[in-house]
This record gives sequence, C-alpha cells and structure tokens, in this order.
Amino acid sequence: MESIGRASDSRPYKVREAAENGPFGEVCRTQVCPLHDEEAIPTFASVICGRGRKDKPTFLPATYDARVGGTGANSKKVAGTGRQRQFMLLNITDDLDLDRIAKSGQCFRWERMQDGSYRVLYRGQCLYVRQLGEHTFDFSCDAPEFDATWKDYFDLDEDYAAIRMRIDPEDDPFLWHATEHEKGIRILRQDPWEMLITFIISQNKNIPAIRRSVNLLCEACGTKLTDVRGDEYYAFPDPESVASLSEDQLKACKLGYRCRYVHAAAKAIASGDLDLAALHCASESQTIAELTKVLGVGVKVASCVSLFGLHHTDAFPKDVWIKRILENEYPQGYPFEKYSPYNGIYQQYMFAYYRQNHS
Repeated sequence: MESIGRASDSRPYKVREAAENGPFGEVCRTQVCPLHDEEAIPTFASVICGRGRKDKPTFLPATYDARVGGTGANSKKVAGTGRQRQFMLLNITDDLDLDRIAKSGQCFRWERMQDGSYRVLYRGQCLYVRQLGEHTFDFSCDAPEFDATWKDYFDLDEDYAAIRMRIDPEDDPFLWHATEHEKGIRILRQDPWEMLITFIISQNKNIPAIRRSVNLLCEACGTKLTDVRGDEYYAFPDPESVASLSEDQLKACKLGYRCRYVHAAAKAIASGDLDLAALHCASESQTIAELTKVLGVGVKVASCVSLFGLHHTDAFPKDVWIKRILENEYPQGYPFEKYSPYNGIYQQYMFAYYRQNHS
C-alpha cells in the first residue's frame, strides 16, 4: 500500500491505500463519499493542466463508483427516473473559486442551490459542481464528459496562479491586491452566441433582471431538458429559434428596447452574415469591427463577447467600474502592452475587487 502523501512521480495529490489498477488508474478501498453520503469506491485518473507543459500543475479527478442505488460503474439511480447519475471528485490545485466566478459578472445561468452547489447550464448540458474544500470539487459528471466539456469550460488548461504572479506588488500595488483578493476567478469558455445575446440584454439592466430575461428567452424557445437530479431546465435557444420569435414574444421576455437588437443578432447569425466561429482566431480589432456591425452592439458589448465568448484574453471591456479604475488608479495610463496577453483576466480581477470595495 502507498501511504498518504506525494506520489513517486511527483503528482500533487494524495493516494489512499492503492489496492489495484482500475479503468481510471489506481482503485482505492471503499470509502464514504463526503457529498453524496454513500458507500463508494473512488478511482483516480491523472489529468495534466497547462497545455501539456511539464512545468504546469497536475490535478487528479476522483470518480466515485456508487454502490448504493446504482447498477453500473460510477453511477447512482436518480429517484423516480430510472436514470443513472454520474459524479466525480477532483483535486484542482490551481485557482478556482466558484463563488467568485458566480459573482464576477461573466455568467448569468449559474444558480446556487440549497446544498451549496451551483447548477451550471452550458450548450444544452447541465452540471452540478460544489466546492468541498480548498482544492476539492464535486462534479456531477463522469470522466469522459468532464474531459469533453467541463475541463475546457472552466479553462483548466490555463495556469491562473502563474498569471497572477506576473504582477509586481511594488510596481503595481493596486492590481496585485486585486489579484490576491479575487484569487479563484477564471474566464469561463462560454458559447459566443449565448454571450452575444446575453450582453445585448445586459445593457442598462442589473444582474437579477438580466438573469430573468435570459431565463424567459430560454423558456420561450429553448429545448426543455431534465438534469441529473430530475429537475427540468431549458437549454439556451439556437439563433433560428430566436429569430423566429414575434415582437410580442420577445417583449414577453422583458427585453424592452433590446427586442429589435436581440432579433437582429439572431437573424445575423442564422443567415450567416455574422460568423462567430471565424472570429475565434481573428485579431481583437477585427473582432470588434465585425461584432459592432450588428444593430445594438457597441464596443463594450463586443468586448464582452470577445472575452467571455471567444476567449480573447486580451480583450478589455470598459464599463463604468473599469473607467473609474483607469481614471483613479492609472492616471498616467494603464500598461496594456506590459500585461498582454492577459489584460482581460486582469480586468476581471480589478472589476470584482473595485466593485466590492467601492459599492
């Protein structure tokens, strides 16, 4: 048996009584899953973070094979549905704070549940994720789904600790304090079409109102699905479905004057006049130029789509908070070139930090 501690190959995780090899790596003796409160066999699989570079940290997803109420590996039946529930535990050593991400203003379809988990909706998929400890997270999916969807969604191939460490506390004390205080924020890799509509809706609305309008739009023309807990939700609708809505149907989503903007954006995507996929590799200036051709899309909304939808990490949305920061903290000018290509990530740290301390 291998004792608790760093494994011989220097992977930063703890191995408990490794007994045999399983489909995901070392299989451990039966334990009780701390979140699901059931007898389980954790299995481990090493995943490399940081674009495959050896100098990046590793983390270890632990998939629990439920023995109570389940009929297959890594599963548990959802009461009354006859379906199997998949779940896994991950030890993630890089920055990841779910609460800070949820409050960072980049995602509007995260919902905090009574058990402390978040329900995350993304491209018709639903994930429940909960932070159990400093580095331990429970994901309601199996390893293949995690690798195919959620690892990329949470941008776990990027080393955010290293990005924070680029800031010199003596040279830029404000940004250093912001990154330290808001440690755990990550830029999610969200759907650019959803971000386009969401940030059009966000204009002159507070966050609860944005959430309400987005949810109403999903209910109006999105596909109704059922999550792993047996609860219903609506996927974000495709452009064709939104473009087919009448003015009255759009007004019912509490969009106000934004109705024609949402319709114009949906029509532009559905017709092929705007190709969001082609913008993934475009320059920032090209991206802004193309997005601002859409009725109702200004530079600020376009920059948000660029950062949160296309994952252009140098995009730098300027709302009222960021404008105040630039005026008050960088009167001699913000060093964009120095902090490239992560200006958008630093913008998120500054935005969250300043809003919390000056509201």
